[in-house]
Amino acid sequence: MDRQGYQVLKNLNHLIHECRDVFDILPSHSDIYINAELKEILHNALLQAEGSSTFNIRSYAIELTTEDGLRTDLPSSWLWYGHAFSELKLALNEYSLLVKNARAHLKEAGHTKTETDSLLKKFPNEGSLDGDSPILESFKSFIETNYSEREQPLITEFLTNRDWWFIPLKKTKQTSGKTLDRGDIFKSSLYLACKVIVANSDRIPTVVEAFLKEPKLSNYFDNLDLTINHSLSTETSNSNVSLGDKSRVKSGCNKIYYGAPGTGKSYRIDNETSDEHTIRTVFHPDTQYSDFIGSLKPAMINGDISYDFRPGSFTNAIIHAIKNPSEECTLIIEEINRAAAAAAFGEIFQLLDRTVTKESKYPIDISDPDWFNYLNNQTDNFFSNGKLYIPSNLTLLATMNSSDQAVMPLDTAFKRRWLFEYLPLDYDNAANGTLPLPLETPTGDVVIKLVKWSDFAKTINEALAEDHIPEDKLLGHRFLDDSELNDNGANALKGKLFMYLWDDVLRHGQRGAVFAEYIADDQGEVELTTYGQLIKAYDAENNVLRDSISDKLYQLTIANEEQA
Repeated sequence: MDRQGYQVLKNLNHLIHECRDVFDILPSHSDIYINAELKEILHNALLQAEGSSTFNIRSYAIELTTEDGLRTDLPSSWLWYGHAFSELKLALNEYSLLVKNARAHLKEAGHTKTETDSLLKKFPNEGSLDGDSPILESFKSFIETNYSEREQPLITEFLTNRDWWFIPLKKTKQTSGKTLDRGDIFKSSLYLACKVIVANSDRIPTVVEAFLKEPKLSNYFDNLDLTINHSLSTETSNSNVSLGDKSRVKSGCNKIYYGAPGTGKSYRIDNETSDEHTIRTVFHPDTQYSDFIGSLKPAMINGDISYDFRPGSFTNAIIHAIKNPSEECTLIIEEINRAAAAAAFGEIFQLLDRTVTKESKYPIDISDPDWFNYLNNQTDNFFSNGKLYIPSNLTLLATMNSSDQAVMPLDTAFKRRWLFEYLPLDYDNAANGTLPLPLETPTGDVVIKLVKWSDFAKTINEALAEDHIPEDKLLGHRFLDDSELNDNGANALKGKLFMYLWDDVLRHGQRGAVFAEYIADDQGEVELTTYGQLIKAYDAENNVLRDSISDKLYQLTIANEEQA
């Protein structure tokens, strides 16, 4: 089976919940006024969805006439179902196509229609994939051959777990009924997802399908300003809000990059963002809500003291995104967990939940009048309704490193609203350069060797890991950069690397994991107990590393020299 042009199968369970959420937060579920522009788009879309019928579009309803001459009225309020559930309908269409193609495969394999219907009648039910009958084996082979490893677990849920895609309205209710031999089973799933009575809603699938057939219809509803807190049921109200945001990019997300220090978190963000449309801030222990959002502050105007609203980075980012709807805008928060993040965000914490179209799911009231006035002055009254939300073209990216001593924990509710991406150690992309290290030779002499930074970092990290040091305290491959290594590797060692290992990583009595327990001194061998002793011994060109580490680095360096 050639799947070129097909959609990848999606998780129906997740989609049903997401689409229900989109529908539930709509400001209105009432009839929507169908203006001239919407009328033309809608008429074309409905003809594509159900070409055998004719449609007469009125101001608040759609008159449908079947090819047999039977008429029915579809309320314009059903368009909200099309807006909210079109993604689910598209996904259900792909599963319907799976069943259709499976039928064709089984027919080619020599199975009769009766046999195929009998097989499909078993689905979706628990245990329905158990067994080894020839037709079931042929059906399984069709799935394994034509669907990816990521899709196959979804198909298993689809075939064996009815509640996965017939989600009951109450947890105590169990769904039962139609099976895959019935072509209308997919409509039934859509009806239940929409929470409608089937007898009164038999043409909802047509309306939802229209949103799939005509992108202009989806775009029309995607670009309605759904944060307006009044009805869309009149010609006046609809014309005010329907087309003001058509070009807005839908790319926004909230993501935190984390990993050991020096793994390239900020570097990754820089490569993924545009300076022109990026606003950057750094959190620190004293960062407060007023710093992040903004506050009223004194200013001198013509020699007199006045008070103006001074925006914080979040406010500036919101304004920039609103003014540039066709651009992907980014707010970067470096070291997000060095401040009490939930406190710095305050009530805008609520805005981090996003809809499937990437804007805030739950707008908030702009309670501060100075903030309200500033936002509207800067955006040509975009927020005149008093509702604030994160637009779909604004992405929030942050970095965090839990190994620092001054960091604050992120609470679970806050973390749940972010995607987390771990950046691993990658020695192949380590900085280029060497470190001058006194190392002990097999004969007991100490010589200065130029040790490759990647060899040093990997060897130290292996020793730390053996001593159960947490991964977020290891040395990232970019902990030292090219300039630090090339300018003066000794200074980088003493002023940054050794200090980090001594004071931060190994401060709780584990210094023997990396450093020598005894070092050479004017007095002979003495126990290494202070950082001052460490630096003095290094400056005197004595080995300061644990024997096993020194030996390994010496061997690696000799091997590198022989290859050069």
